[in-house]
Amino acid sequence: MGHPESLRHVTNLNLRGTIKELAQLNGWFVVSHDGIVLSSCRYLDAVAAQVDVSLGLGSRHADAANMSAVTKAVGIVLSQSSVVRLFCHG
Repeated sequence: MGHPESLRHVTNLNLRGTIKELAQLNGWFVVSHDGIVLSSCRYLDAVAAQVDVSLGLGSRHADAANMSAVTKAVGIVLSQSSVVRLFCHG
């Protein structure tokens, strides 16, 4: 990103507007365990065999479930209805 970590920390109030703008584009944010935004608008690809996503949830939810199943990452999805869902271990 080219900016110091202090400016890319999720608690930085000045970052909020940038995240809101970037969130309207396709792709994922990658955030470190320490809360540093590492990248945005990323395409992530992971397929897990045993992940079941509830009916009515879209591809963002399936992607987050799959990514969390094959990595140690936690997937956080904000629905268009403003519901936040977390995915851990699929």
